[in-house]
Amino acid sequence: MLKKFFSRANEFYHTEQLDVFFKWLASKTFPESFYILIDLPLQTDVVDANRKKVSKDNKTCGFIICQTNGHSPSEEDWHRIWYAEGIEIWENKDLHRGVLPLRFGLSLTEKGELLRFARKTMESFLGEENTVPEPDFPAYLANEKTMIDVGIWIDGHMRGSIISPSMPLIDALRYASRGALRDTRMKPTERDELERAHIEITLMSDLVLPLRKPDMEARKIDACIGYYVEEDAKRGWYLPMIFNCAKFKDMKDLKRSLINEKAKIVAREDDVVLYAFQTEGWLENTKFNSMFLEGPVAYSPSPSTGSFLNRVKIHGDAAAKWLIGMCDRHGAMPLYRDPLYQRAGRMDWGRLANASHALAEFGMVTKNQECIRTSKKISEYICRYIFDTRKPSAVIDVGVSAYVLHAALARRDANLSPLIGYLQENYTRTAYRPIMYAVLASLFAKLTLEGKGEHRAESISLAEKVFDDFKKNRELPGTQLALYPELIYAFQLLHSLTGEPLYLERLEEVAAWLIGKQNMNGSFPSSNDVTLPYTRGTGKIFEVLALHPSRYNAVLQKSFEWLVRMQYTSDSLYFTAIPFREKVAGGFRHDYANTEAWIDSASHFLIGAARLLGKPVDK
Repeated sequence: MLKKFFSRANEFYHTEQLDVFFKWLASKTFPESFYILIDLPLQTDVVDANRKKVSKDNKTCGFIICQTNGHSPSEEDWHRIWYAEGIEIWENKDLHRGVLPLRFGLSLTEKGELLRFARKTMESFLGEENTVPEPDFPAYLANEKTMIDVGIWIDGHMRGSIISPSMPLIDALRYASRGALRDTRMKPTERDELERAHIEITLMSDLVLPLRKPDMEARKIDACIGYYVEEDAKRGWYLPMIFNCAKFKDMKDLKRSLINEKAKIVAREDDVVLYAFQTEGWLENTKFNSMFLEGPVAYSPSPSTGSFLNRVKIHGDAAAKWLIGMCDRHGAMPLYRDPLYQRAGRMDWGRLANASHALAEFGMVTKNQECIRTSKKISEYICRYIFDTRKPSAVIDVGVSAYVLHAALARRDANLSPLIGYLQENYTRTAYRPIMYAVLASLFAKLTLEGKGEHRAESISLAEKVFDDFKKNRELPGTQLALYPELIYAFQLLHSLTGEPLYLERLEEVAAWLIGKQNMNGSFPSSNDVTLPYTRGTGKIFEVLALHPSRYNAVLQKSFEWLVRMQYTSDSLYFTAIPFREKVAGGFRHDYANTEAWIDSASHFLIGAARLLGKPVDK
C-alpha cells in the first residue's frame, strides 16, 4: 500500500522527470548564472542548476517548468525544449547570448544546406570518385554533438533510415546519409534512383525524459515527438516518421511495438521505461527544396505574397476538387481515403450530407458550378432514401435531413416542403446529441429568417438545451470541444431573429471557451483536458468563427495556417505510392498519428472558407 502511495506521489510531482532533467542540466555549460522556476501543482520553487533554493534577485530566469499551457512565454524569447500532456519545460534564449544550440532549431536556410550536403554525400558515395563534400555551415553548430537520422523515400516507400551515434553534427549527417543508402533492412538505393528520392533529416534532442504512468494510460499518441526504450544493451527509437509507416491503437500498443519489434527486448513490458524527446525534422520536395516537418506532417513554408483571402480561395478550391473526386456517379462517397494503406472507408450518411452542404456553400460563393452540381447530386441521392419506406429505420436520421436542408437553402432550391415536413414530423423523436440539436437549432432559425415557416420556438428550445449542457460540462475532464461550436451559429441567427442581446452574450461565451483552448500552433485539441489536435474538430471551430472574421481574425488565421499544413499535396504525400496521391491530394490528414483524410474535415474547411470569402458583416 505504501509503495503504491509513493508511486502515485512520484507521478503527481513529476519526481523522476525532474531528477533526469537536473542531471541533464548538470552536463551543460552556460555563460551566466540563472534560476529555474518550477510552477507545478502543489510545488512552486525557485532553484538554481544544483536544485538549491535561491532568490530571483539580479538573476535571469533560465528555465520554466510548468503545467502544459501553464505559462506560454513569448516564443521569440523562449523555446519549449520538452513537453508531455502534464508538464513542459521552457528555456530562455538569452542564456546563450545569441549563440543558440541545436535544440533551439535551425533556420530554413540552414536546413536547406544540410539537405544539400546529405544529397551530395549520397551522390559521392554512389559515384565513382567518392569525394568528401564539405558543407557551408556555421562552425559552432557543425561541431555540436548530436544524434541525427537520415531517411530515404523513393516512390512512396521507405528505402533506408539510419540514426547516427552522438557525434559532431556534420560527421553525424555524413554517417547517417551513407548508412541510409545501405540500410540492410531494405533494398539498397541505386544512383539513378536518387533523382526520385525524398531525403528526410531528423535532429534528436539529448534531453530524454521518462513518461509517467498517466501518459502511458492515455489513448492519444503524440506523433510529434520521439520515443525511446533501453534494456541492457538493446535500444530502440521511434521517430515521427514511423507514423507515415504504421498505425498504433494507443500508447501501450506503441510501447509494445517499440519493445518487441524494434528493440527486440525480452522483458516484461511494465518493467521497461518509455522515454520521450523532442525532434526537429525536414525533407525535400520534388524540386529538392526544403519542406518543414511538424512531427510526420510535411508542409511547405507559407508564401510571403498573396492576401489571406486569396490563399483561402486556393486551398478551398483544392478541398472542393478532392471532395468532388470522392463522389461516385450515384452521389455517394466513402467516409475517408487512407494514403498509408491505400484504401477507402465505409459510407457515412451524415457526413455525406454535410459534404453536400459544404459544396453548396462554397460553390455559391465562388460561382463554381461543379461544386453546385455535385452538391445537388449528393442531396438527390440521399433524398431517395430519406423518403424510401423500405429503408432500415436507422439508416437515415433527422440529422441527415438537416444537413440536406442546409444544402438546399444554400443552393436557393425552390421546393423545400417535403424536407421541412419530414424534419418537423421526426425531429422530436431524435435522441439528444449536442451536435445534432445545435445543427437543428441553427437550421430552424435559418428557415424562419428566410421565410420558410415559423420555427422560432423550436430553435430556441433546442439551443437552450444544448447551452445548458455546455454550461454543465465545459469544465469537466474529457469534454469534447466539437460538441458545442454550432451553438455560435445558432445564437447568431437567433439574435438576428429576436434582437435579444442575450444571444450575442452566449455566442461570445461559447467562442471564448473554445478560443481559450487553442494550441500555440493554431490547432484545437479534441477535448478540454488534452492538447493533441485533429483536423475535423479544428475545422468545425474554424467554420463557426469564420462567421465573425473581424472579431476573431487572429484566431482564424492561426487555425487556417495549421489546417492548410494538414492539407495533402503531392509533395506531402511522399510516403504513399504515386498513383494513389491524386486520390488524396486536397484532403486533410486526420491528425499527426492518423493519415486518413476524412470528408468532414474538408467540409468544415469549405464552409469556413465560404463564409470568409462571402465577407459577412459582423454584428
